[in-house]
Amino acid sequence: MKKDDLKAFISLISIIFPLFIGITMSGCASMVPPVELRAKTPDLSIDASIKRNINLAIVIPDPMAYAIIYEVPATKYTRDLTSQYRSGGLYLERELSKISSETFSQVFSQVTVVRDMPQSGQYDAVAELKIGRVPMLLIRQPRPFLFPVYLPIDMTAEWSMTVVDRGNREIFSKKGVSSLQSFELNIFRPSDWGIAMGQMMSPIISELAKEWAITLYSLEAFSAAPSTGGENR
Repeated sequence: MKKDDLKAFISLISIIFPLFIGITMSGCASMVPPVELRAKTPDLSIDASIKRNINLAIVIPDPMAYAIIYEVPATKYTRDLTSQYRSGGLYLERELSKISSETFSQVFSQVTVVRDMPQSGQYDAVAELKIGRVPMLLIRQPRPFLFPVYLPIDMTAEWSMTVVDRGNREIFSKKGVSSLQSFELNIFRPSDWGIAMGQMMSPIISELAKEWAITLYSLEAFSAAPSTGGENR
């Protein structure tokens, strides 16, 4: 087989097999193992005595309007896998709520996780955290087998954070993209779609929780807040 023919064949397989697996997932969602998210709570290395003495609410919308998109940029092929992952047991909101509470509590005296924006005056500050578009990209060439049994998937997550004060006035807003995570997906193992998501999304969640907490802790608007001296108020 000529080199150009091999590349074309690999490109074709790279599209057909994920599509086949995607159809399998959508038709047999109950057979897809739950996605195991095992995000590790980051250590912010900030002494408890210098916590911000602030009653903070963290808004994690549930359901969150994220979108998981499989893409092959070279061929412009895309497939939305959001509903398949939700049906397969991707509890992203639950994991974000847990790790956000544990992480923000390292630097703020009181932290409450809620689903919706609270009423004005209920908290000293409110931070709404969202994950948006999550592209799963097939960019790198598969291993040079007879045909690509393993597909190298790269994934990032777009995110946003909006902070308002006690009067619900916006004091900070930021958007960003997580670092890239990778996984080699076996096209003959449908369960790999769940394993891949768990292994790539878990470190992304840990990374974002750390960035969000440190960013919020460092805000100038909070710099005048007295430290707790190691005690919650």
